[in-house]
Amino acid sequence: MSFYVLTKWLTSISLLAQFYMMAKIYAEGELLWGVHQLGGVINEFVMRCILPQNFINSKVFLFLYWWYILAILVSLYSAFQFSALLLVPRYQRYSIKALLPTPEFFGEQAGADQHNVLPGDSDPHEYFADYL
Repeated sequence: MSFYVLTKWLTSISLLAQFYMMAKIYAEGELLWGVHQLGGVINEFVMRCILPQNFINSKVFLFLYWWYILAILVSLYSAFQFSALLLVPRYQRYSIKALLPTPEFFGEQAGADQHNVLPGDSDPHEYFADYL
């Protein structure tokens, strides 16, 4: 699990580095370039001979800009979530319980005439959360 969380953080760092490099190369280091493009600020430096190609490149990089932001946000959320799952025992227990079926499900599946396979009168959620 530790290696998995480490790869989550490395992915986040890699995405941040790629975003920075894209901004440095394409937008002269302006990290808010995509926000300015959506706001209507037009690039003043335009070469006439490749104007159509420049327009297409601008739209492709605008899409990549927002794609990187989305990927960074999802990656950071996932890294924080799995770090909390690894480091906080109460969150581990909560996550396991959230994935288990409800106690009513156990009662319906076992039926009233079935014997309880759990030791004593323990709650199935507590039992499975303890052993998972």
